Amino acid sequence: MVDVMRECVDFLHKLGLTTEDIINYPLFLGYHVKKNMIPMLDYLGKLGVRKSSLSDFLRRYPQVLHASVAVGLQPVLKYLQGMDIKLTDIPHVLKRYPEVLGFKLCSDKKFEERMTYESIDLEEMETEPTFDMNSLMVARSDEFGSECKESDEEDL
Repeated sequence: MVDVMRECVDFLHKLGLTTEDIINYPLFLGYHVKKNMIPMLDYLGKLGVRKSSLSDFLRRYPQVLHASVAVGLQPVLKYLQGMDIKLTDIPHVLKRYPEVLGFKLCSDKKFEERMTYESIDLEEMETEPTFDMNSLMVARSDEFGSECKESDEEDL
């Protein structure tokens, strides 16, 4: 077990992460270098994430090393492409928003089911608020002995 952790720490250091980075995200130590890290880093490289920016990328979204390429990342990339984001722009999107890889997407069918509800027209909504904030507000009593006098407030 210690050898696995040592291999992991050494590998993360080679990527440019510091010991402090690893302490900030200790789950790094649970990732297997050959099973989790190398396949994911290889996939990120194929997407265009540069080796020189990997340490910054991992600091911002370390969970990516635990994700599954087939189950987690490919659907997100397909979704981004469906939003007219070109494959050549994916590295720029990931550099700016690495957490996008953590999005959990539902199937198109499930999405359509969720969107079949009737929308609410703003004109049909009540114009008066339905929640009265004043009912929750209670004036403070002077039990704490306010040092501020009304005459002091007038001087301001």
